[in-house]
Amino acid sequence: MHELIELANEKISQFDTTDWALFKTAMMLVGVIIGCTFSDTCKKLRPLLLIIWICAFTYLMLKMFVLTDDEAY
Repeated sequence: MHELIELANEKISQFDTTDWALFKTAMMLVGVIIGCTFSDTCKKLRPLLLIIWICAFTYLMLKMFVLTDDEAY
């Protein structure tokens, strides 16, 4: 577990502005999705928000844990 945390800290230190914006967007979407769960007015919007969150989260996880520094993405 300690090695995983060290790897994540190393990769996060290499984030640029776009990556941080995507990370913050993904975190905000989690709150919006949870808020939409309890509201009847935005139930139609929830699948779209979930798809956007999955795409953002997948990109960040691929960049942090799968792709090495010399691979293009």
